[in-house]
Amino acid sequence: MEEETRLMLRMLSAVRLYFEKARAEMGGGIGAQPRQAPVLGVLARGGEMSQAEVARALNVTAATVAVSAARLEKLGYVARRVNEDNRRANVIGLTEAGKAEARRLSDLLDRVSREALRGLTAEERARMLRLCDVITGNLRAGERAGEEEETC
Repeated sequence: MEEETRLMLRMLSAVRLYFEKARAEMGGGIGAQPRQAPVLGVLARGGEMSQAEVARALNVTAATVAVSAARLEKLGYVARRVNEDNRRANVIGLTEAGKAEARRLSDLLDRVSREALRGLTAEERARMLRLCDVITGNLRAGERAGEEEETC
């Protein structure tokens, strides 16, 4: 196995542990799950928006947001309505229960993040962020190159 592969697997292992810790602290399977926290966070900060806007803000697909929005709606955290400007699109926003859940998850993830990053200096954290941005950019460039190949 190449060094690059070992490095990426080690990073993924750390991320998996982070989400396992967050899920354990959430308790039970009741309420929003860690992967839905970013949707709640975007809506808490940005207010009502289309699922496509949420997807762009999170750099995920609209289908991914649709799945999370459906679960959050079932839990009573999100309400959907038809976009008055574009009747083919839905707008989603937080209910009062969703606002409370967004605050709860934000506090929980902040606590787990502090634990995960304990001992790292501000400089190390900034460097880690830059490295993640480079990795993300590399992978997105590969996606775009693959899309261009498919259309030729």
